[in-house]
Amino acid sequence: MKGQHCGLFGSGGVVCKFSIYYPIGCILSGLDVRGDQMDAKQKIELPRHVSIDFYDDYMHIKKRWRGISTIFLTIFSLIWLYGVTLFTIDIFSHEPEAMNMLIGLFLAVMSWFIFYSTLSNWVNSTDVFVSKNVVEIKFGPVFWPGNKRFELDDVKQFYVKTRITSSAKSRQVSYQLRFIEKNDNDMVLIEGSAIKEYLLFVEQEIEKHLGIKDVKISEE
Repeated sequence: MKGQHCGLFGSGGVVCKFSIYYPIGCILSGLDVRGDQMDAKQKIELPRHVSIDFYDDYMHIKKRWRGISTIFLTIFSLIWLYGVTLFTIDIFSHEPEAMNMLIGLFLAVMSWFIFYSTLSNWVNSTDVFVSKNVVEIKFGPVFWPGNKRFELDDVKQFYVKTRITSSAKSRQVSYQLRFIEKNDNDMVLIEGSAIKEYLLFVEQEIEKHLGIKDVKISEE
């Protein structure tokens, strides 16, 4: 089975592909997986909006943005658009004042931003490409700022960080896959997962793919 073209690194033979359970994709493709690895990895359940493809010379992690929050954002956008439309009709139904014109301009800019954010959440994904020499992070297909490219000579360690958000009535725990550069910059690779084991698995696979020795980080 041949891999499809995937951005920076072109195409190559698919080693393993999975989106929900690992190593089911490996089993279907006939890849030999050791028993101890299989027992551990079969328990890893990936979020439905995440897929990971392994190729001969790189791996591709894809995280779609679309989720429950996108539905709420869409509802908010429709309510906002309705309110802005009523306000605009009211402004132009009589002689507009300068202040009302400025408010209308501000609302128009905000409406464009909300619409653009909503569209991006429906169609965009974060694509992480990891080769032997480069880690590249891309957002698209709708333009979104923040694309990054890191030479692996600058990366010394990957790790999973726990984030705890507390309030008077709730306590939420989420996890990030991060990496530390040799100049000690701490960067986010995958944001906001509720499944720690999934990110730990991705971390281990990246380190194995790159030949990086796992070292315990104090933030883990």
